[in-house]
Amino acid sequence: MRNPILYAIALSLTGLASCLLTPDGLDDERDAALDAGAPYAKPHDERELPALPEPATDRDLLRRAFLANGGVEASWHAWRAALAEVEVASAWPSGMFEVEVERAFQGGSSGFDQTSVLAMFDPLLEWPSKPKARGEAALAEARAARERFRAAALALRADVLASAARLRARQAEVSLRGEQQALYDLEASLAERSVATGGLQLDLARIQLEARLSEDMLQRAVAETARERATLNGLLDRAPRAKLDLAEGGTPRPWPGSEDDLLVRLADANPELRELAHSIEGGARKVDLARQAYVPDVSPRVGFTGSMEQFVGASIGLPANLAAVRSEIERTSAGLEELRAFARQRQAGLAAEITAEFVLLQDAERQSRLYTDEIGPLADRFAASAGSAYATGGATQRDWIESQRAALDARLALAEARAAREEALVRIEALAGIEIAELAGTEEVAREVQ
Repeated sequence: MRNPILYAIALSLTGLASCLLTPDGLDDERDAALDAGAPYAKPHDERELPALPEPATDRDLLRRAFLANGGVEASWHAWRAALAEVEVASAWPSGMFEVEVERAFQGGSSGFDQTSVLAMFDPLLEWPSKPKARGEAALAEARAARERFRAAALALRADVLASAARLRARQAEVSLRGEQQALYDLEASLAERSVATGGLQLDLARIQLEARLSEDMLQRAVAETARERATLNGLLDRAPRAKLDLAEGGTPRPWPGSEDDLLVRLADANPELRELAHSIEGGARKVDLARQAYVPDVSPRVGFTGSMEQFVGASIGLPANLAAVRSEIERTSAGLEELRAFARQRQAGLAAEITAEFVLLQDAERQSRLYTDEIGPLADRFAASAGSAYATGGATQRDWIESQRAALDARLALAEARAAREEALVRIEALAGIEIAELAGTEEVAREVQ
């Protein structure tokens, strides 16, 4: 009679094929990916992207960008793919469970006593700590992929806001240079009439040259405006030449913290450093896995031949190429130290980048205050005084025109300083890894752009 113990052993071994030694934290990571990927639940062609109002605020731009931009979505899919690898890496056993059945034929007859059944694993059954280490390494890589997604989201935010700031500055420049050109044209017309009545030809030549140079700068500003509009439309998944009406920038946003505060939180918040930290964690698991190559693998076997013979055995595998094992340990250890060294240097480099951006931010704020509080009011008073003097005969028309140009130059410099401040600020926020929820302003937008 067949031994039921053998059947129990065989069924137990079969059940091992579905065992997963998944690391702790996988479910939380999946939930985070699911939440982050909510905007991408439908294929791109089936999504209804929000139309931009006229004029569009920065919040409107970010809302559309995070729903439409393919770069951020691609990094989310890479995160999802990395998560799918965790179960594969942590599956135990990783090989095939085989059942061999043989039947012998004697004298033209066959029966149960001539049937042999053998159950075993091929290749050998690994020690459970090995797939567990592989799963932990795979989870660390998935977490690194999450940080790449986060870096892509922060970079997109910085690109959109910086591009919008540049576009506003270029639009302001076009308007101001258009006013300047009108002044030059007026002055050239006056000079032509003066030459006709005996004025100096030299003055006319000088004014005509200045007018042509001013016209060139106006056309360059128009071209730069079209260029910035195309760049911003590309980030929003719109036609490059599509009309884009932006709202005024409004009150400058406050700093996200002091330079010292951001440097302190750099390692914990910067997505690149967090990615490296997870890669280091995964590298440590790979070193551990390489060392476990010395641990023997085993393949238990059970079988019977009819009711005559029943057996239990095992195959044990030991590494034969010890040089290959040592080489793999050395390779993974060197890779781990390489990551650690690179992370140290990258942290120093990022700290220097934040400091450099703070220098630009502070200088842009200095310029903004200077032109808002001092130079702008002085230029306006100069223009007003020149206008009054010209009206009473105390100044020439050229003096009045020059005063108007000085006021326009001050307004243009202020627009450039404000754009430079916004660009430096968003770069600091991206480097410091400020969370999207901290920057979005409202819960609704935070959910959409996270």
